[in-house]
Amino acid sequence: DINVGVPGLPEAELMAEVVQAVQSVTDLPLQIDSTNPEAVEAGLRVLNGRGIVNSVNGEKEKQDQILPIVKKYGAAVVGLAMDEKGLPKTAEDRVRVARHILDACGAYGIPRADVFIDCLTFTVSAQQDQAMETLRAVERVHRELGLHCVLGVSNISFGLPARAHVTASFLTQAMYCGLDLPIINPNQKAIMDAVASFRALSGSDENCSAYIERFAEEERAAKAEGRSGGGSTGHDGTSTESGGSTGHDGTSTGLNGGPGRSAGGETDASPAARMLEAVLKGRKREAERLTRDFLSAGTPGMEIIDRMIIPALDVVGDRYETGEIFLPQLINAANAACAGLDLIKAGLQEQESAENRGTILIATVQGDIHDIGKNIVKVVLENYGYRIIDLGRDVKPETIVETARREHVGLVGLSALMTTTVGAMRRTIEAIHEADLTCRIMVGGAVMTADFAKEIGADYYVADAKASCDVAKKVLG
Repeated sequence: DINVGVPGLPEAELMAEVVQAVQSVTDLPLQIDSTNPEAVEAGLRVLNGRGIVNSVNGEKEKQDQILPIVKKYGAAVVGLAMDEKGLPKTAEDRVRVARHILDACGAYGIPRADVFIDCLTFTVSAQQDQAMETLRAVERVHRELGLHCVLGVSNISFGLPARAHVTASFLTQAMYCGLDLPIINPNQKAIMDAVASFRALSGSDENCSAYIERFAEEERAAKAEGRSGGGSTGHDGTSTESGGSTGHDGTSTGLNGGPGRSAGGETDASPAARMLEAVLKGRKREAERLTRDFLSAGTPGMEIIDRMIIPALDVVGDRYETGEIFLPQLINAANAACAGLDLIKAGLQEQESAENRGTILIATVQGDIHDIGKNIVKVVLENYGYRIIDLGRDVKPETIVETARREHVGLVGLSALMTTTVGAMRRTIEAIHEADLTCRIMVGGAVMTADFAKEIGADYYVADAKASCDVAKKVLG
């Protein structure tokens, strides 16, 4: 996969140069990963058509820009199962988009055999129901449309510990559903073991020859050491990263509650400690009950926010940064804190007071459909008492400017995950500056760095949700 989309550099020129260099050391087909038609054509020209283009989705504009080039050079194309509305949540909608892409390719004379579909992978730690939707989409695209399927498999386990377990299991299920072009790391033994096992089970590895060749030496080594590779746990051991356990006396020994702390002893703890435990463990009802009890006892709502909920979120953020807790726990903790905050706002009518902390606008920039990180930032910032305007993903610069002006926004947060959309990040920041808005700008996302944030005119670079809170405190108080 060749992607040279670095802002400020001549992409088409670089694409031709890099493709030529890579082609000189491998005869494998290369995938041109760009939404820039000039860069796509520059790469295919060097390849003389022996390539794959990964930049088409259900949007007609994208199809009209890229498909004529694909046809001209006789290349293959990867179609992403998304359109101008974003990434569909159901298998049915993804199959609908896939069928539309297939029809568009046919209209340009691109053979069915040269059309691959990427049904796209959500991370199960944040959108758990989507794993099965992706598998159903792969199965239907394979069975009903008869197309090859591409999938970025490792996305499924982002934010989880011991990721290889989830990734390998999802890969096996996806291959059973018809995935034949998985994007995986061949250096991960567990992943390649899963592929070898599937091929043996599916019959594509005749007489299990490749499987035997892969594991025979390993089995012999195990027996020589007096161990058996066929045991229940496997001779290479099992993961014990469970995030803690519960002892026979009912006390928690895990990362969330701390040693020796039990639900029955919470009345002996300080109010802040009791709220901390409720938030850390993601117990929404308990956080709400504690908030109600504190309010009934006469504790001011803003004091609960400032001295209990926000410090609890600070601890959550610290533990997430150090790897003590993971993405699902972070989301649950934020939701638990939100339950207490909502009760304060509704019961004591302190919403105006909380909103006085300031208004923050967040959005994923135009052309980018990833919003997991942005959504986490939203939940956490809301729990700190800020008013959040979330414009969603794939948002045009003019929409961000208009909303920021109309809503008197004090801070704008922009997110981009793909290298192909950092240009949109730059254009959005330029539009905000040209509009003479007084708001400050923070940016984040997998492709962003502190140096690049400074280069494109952002005021702050934030690596995670906790960093965004630190910036919000600095800018808005």
